[in-house]
Amino acid sequence: MATQLMLRPGQRAWLKAWGKRDDWIDENDVLFTNKREKLNFARRPASLAIGDIIVVYAVGWGNLLAVTEAIGEPERMTDAELRRWPWSVEVRNLVPGLGSKWRDNGLILFALRDTFIERHPNAGVSQWGSNNFHGIQGGHMRLSRRFGGYLLHAVSASGATVVR
Repeated sequence: MATQLMLRPGQRAWLKAWGKRDDWIDENDVLFTNKREKLNFARRPASLAIGDIIVVYAVGWGNLLAVTEAIGEPERMTDAELRRWPWSVEVRNLVPGLGSKWRDNGLILFALRDTFIERHPNAGVSQWGSNNFHGIQGGHMRLSRRFGGYLLHAVSASGATVVR
């Protein structure tokens, strides 16, 4: 029986953009294949807690790249190359194969959002109840519990191998 991704009580879901608006990742990139990764942030993700789920998507493409769980506190990086994203959080990759097949997995954030809104018109995708991703201006935003759970279910239903 396949492991299902789901939010545990008290666990929150976040959306994290990967890439830049003017410099998308290459369609042949293989990403997020390690059991542990570091996610970089432009601003300190102050309310992100250990145990929270972070769903990562490719800027421009919209494909889901990773489903991770925060296992460390935000740390300020000193590397000059990370000037644009000076904050880092260590995460456990819950679906290591997702990043190697991201162009073919059919998990498109905006299509998933649209389907969710059709099924749950009053639920909202953000923690504030909106149905857009305008809150991701800093590269990450907290999702509503219901939409976060919906994304996790979609990844589980896609046949991706989930590890815990």
